[in-house]
Amino acid sequence: MASSKKYPYQDLSLKSLPGEQWKPIFGLEEYFVVSNLGRIKRTEYETTYKNGAVHIKGEKIIKPEIRWHYNKYKQDYSAYLTASPILAGFRYNFGVARLVYCTFVKQVNYYDAGFVIFYNDGNSFNVRPSNLKAASLSEKQKRMKMLGRSPNPFHKLSVEEVHMRHWNMLKHHLKKITQYSLSGKKIKTFNSIAEAHRATGANPTGISRTAKGFHQACGGYIWKYA
Repeated sequence: MASSKKYPYQDLSLKSLPGEQWKPIFGLEEYFVVSNLGRIKRTEYETTYKNGAVHIKGEKIIKPEIRWHYNKYKQDYSAYLTASPILAGFRYNFGVARLVYCTFVKQVNYYDAGFVIFYNDGNSFNVRPSNLKAASLSEKQKRMKMLGRSPNPFHKLSVEEVHMRHWNMLKHHLKKITQYSLSGKKIKTFNSIAEAHRATGANPTGISRTAKGFHQACGGYIWKYA
């Protein structure tokens, strides 16, 4: 490979590169193969035109494209490799990293939208199998937030507004709990089990199970949801 070509996908020669291995693309086994370096090759095959003429299509490396994805929050772009081989007038669109993963790492359905591909070193032009990792959509969202490429849902709110939203969400999930003596005398109502635990030292799980009728008492008290 010429020294000016930093990545294997830039090499369009038919000669295999050092360490390059080829496997058929699922569903297109007779026509296209993909390598562990992310190159896609059309294999030699015979085709018949409408007029009856027979033509031999020779081997060819499919030149990949660099697609750019715009991040509205960061107002920048991230790149990834795609390839669009054509067979019998139909264009097949492949994400190169995804295709390499499904062919060389784990034989899963390429079209399964339930997973995405991460690049271990963060370089989307390095599509070797060792650099690829499948992740769920929720993992993708977490990673985007960790890298600062997805906004916090509260990023446009003031500190006071954030505190108020947190409190309103908290109130929605809190259940008041009332403390009674063992003789049944009402002592105090707390806004939550956590608050009752802090005030009395009673085990929070025990408080909850008592209020649900699984125990008679907890921490020397009877507990009931208000």
